[in-house]
Amino acid sequence: MNESPTLASLTVVNTRFARSVAIARDEGRTDALDGYILTPNGRDVLRWIASSLRGESSTRAWSLTGPYGSGKSSFALLAAQVLSGDDRIRQAARKYLGSADAELADLLPKRAGRLFPVLVTGSRQPLEKALASRLAAALRMVTGRGRPPQIIDKLEQLANRMQPADTAIVKLFEEANDYLERSGSVTTGLLLVIDELGKFLEFGATNPEQGDVFVLQELAEAATRSKRPFLIVTILHQALDRYADHLIPTRRAEWAKVQGRYEDVAFEERSEQLLRLLAHAIRHKGTEADLKPLQKQAKTLAQETVALGVRAGTMPVDEMQACLAGCYPLHPLTALVLGPLFRQLAQNERSLFAFLASTEPFGFQEFLQRQTVADGAYRLDCLYDYVMASLGPGLFAQHRGKFWSEVQTTLDRLRDATEVEVLLAKTIGLLQAIGPAAGLSASAGTLRVALNGVASDVQVEAGLAALAKRSVVLFRRHTGSYALWEGSDIDIDDRLLAARQSVERDQNLATFLTKQVPPQPLIARRHYFQTGTLRYYEAVYCSVASFRSDLFAGVSGQADDADGRILYFLPQDTADREALRAFIDQSAPERPVLAALPQDVSDLRELCHDLLCLRWVNDHTPELDADSTARRELRARMAIAEQQLRTHLEWVFSPGNPGCDWFLHGKTVSLSTARQLNDTLSQACDE
Repeated sequence: MNESPTLASLTVVNTRFARSVAIARDEGRTDALDGYILTPNGRDVLRWIASSLRGESSTRAWSLTGPYGSGKSSFALLAAQVLSGDDRIRQAARKYLGSADAELADLLPKRAGRLFPVLVTGSRQPLEKALASRLAAALRMVTGRGRPPQIIDKLEQLANRMQPADTAIVKLFEEANDYLERSGSVTTGLLLVIDELGKFLEFGATNPEQGDVFVLQELAEAATRSKRPFLIVTILHQALDRYADHLIPTRRAEWAKVQGRYEDVAFEERSEQLLRLLAHAIRHKGTEADLKPLQKQAKTLAQETVALGVRAGTMPVDEMQACLAGCYPLHPLTALVLGPLFRQLAQNERSLFAFLASTEPFGFQEFLQRQTVADGAYRLDCLYDYVMASLGPGLFAQHRGKFWSEVQTTLDRLRDATEVEVLLAKTIGLLQAIGPAAGLSASAGTLRVALNGVASDVQVEAGLAALAKRSVVLFRRHTGSYALWEGSDIDIDDRLLAARQSVERDQNLATFLTKQVPPQPLIARRHYFQTGTLRYYEAVYCSVASFRSDLFAGVSGQADDADGRILYFLPQDTADREALRAFIDQSAPERPVLAALPQDVSDLRELCHDLLCLRWVNDHTPELDADSTARRELRARMAIAEQQLRTHLEWVFSPGNPGCDWFLHGKTVSLSTARQLNDTLSQACDE
């Protein structure tokens, strides 16, 4: 007797949804959009672009904001190929657009309206430098060989400058547009697309002296006043000002003003569109005999789900049932909640389509490899296991973390429960954690359909009764659904508000960091390898008030045996920084002293304050002693806050941070790698 085939042999995920798009890499590929589906969001943005190009709208800058995997980059690639691709690429893109929406294709300019493309992908570097580098590379493609025009020289100088000027790149974009017109280029204007803008923003938030986000505002203003078309499309995973959450309020407000220069487009597809995309992404293959039982199960579960009265937006019932069956081996209920779930988890870079292709534990691909048709569908409890395995404690620290913590606390109580009871708790808990966005209530009917294939209706009813008897779940008559007993009455967010009103911001940063993240001494390694003498440098955090004692004494205030000293300066403001710089020039210690002086530590101060507030909540909330759910959530938040602090502190005093100046014996030294730092320490010992 032949073994039953695994679901992996009968199911395949469309490769279109298994890989990500990189606009700079895929710009010249005619197959880059194979299998792409133009969604309502994409149609809307293309109409707005067409309206701008036809002079019917003054808007020229858009910000596409949506969760990971929502198709923003794929859409931007389509727009770039339709508006600015060479003849071969443009023809293929327009052919696709014509088949998807002929009326929309007619609204966009023909060949004579081709724009000049500048496609940028985000990275952790100053935005101005990346823009200059990409614009120079794009112009070189059209100028050919020979002496490059002056505009390219200017751009390359800006790209290689250590401290790019704030407005220089904006003027160069305007100059490039004028140059293209004067040179007789067939292009009629500029198209700037910045994908993964968040990476530039993250760099700018942690290095304000190196990554000025206000260049975005100036670019948008330049696009508005440009006589020739100058369109800008940026792509973000969250609103621009959210990248400044850890900054001081005044700086967050300034970032929000920058966002106001862009027409913000919420690039989140509606539930019915996500269901269509899922059905398109999952394909069934194999012989008719092998597929028949799979298709039968898919049809049965889809019918049962529709019979519950569940709906996906405005999608007709017949189409919805067909889509749910097409998503199998995803259970229909799983298919319905995937969109809301991954919108909630977007900040963790978990996307719906990455999940389909993921080989992570408890993920969809692992399920396909292990299971056969007889084993049933990928249920809601399977999805809960995947989320917990992939995100772990970090899940408790995010939005709605309290609800995820309650599920895990409940499961910890079910050590001696039956398998059906555990599956029910996970299913109810998942729906409760997602919240109203799931569009499903944990009614008895829903739970019966959710466990179809692994538990009979009688077993489900018995499991619910057992859980209710143990006070694990309760039945809410007003909603006709089950819910986990809410084991926590503490709102951590409310307690944090109280903490921020009680904990002073003006803390001694050096003292706090010394206790929280003690600086480690550094050994002059090369000197040791060459001479055999072990010499080390004591490291201390240093403020203006403690400079003298930190320069000449040990951490404890007594003289130490270290051969040198590393001072990590923590200036409160510009005046503090200038004072510390003057101290460095005037100091004359007997031992080698290496000093690190960052330009700005306001973000570091904010991270320390956040951690202090969390600890205040821990110390001033006695109810935590009897609330394991809230303790779990608070511990997760504290662990993440501590890790963020360590990571940022490491970067602030990293030789690779261009915003940190280094001095040896009062003289500036150039450091860009950890090896150069160690060589400097060894050289000082040699001398």
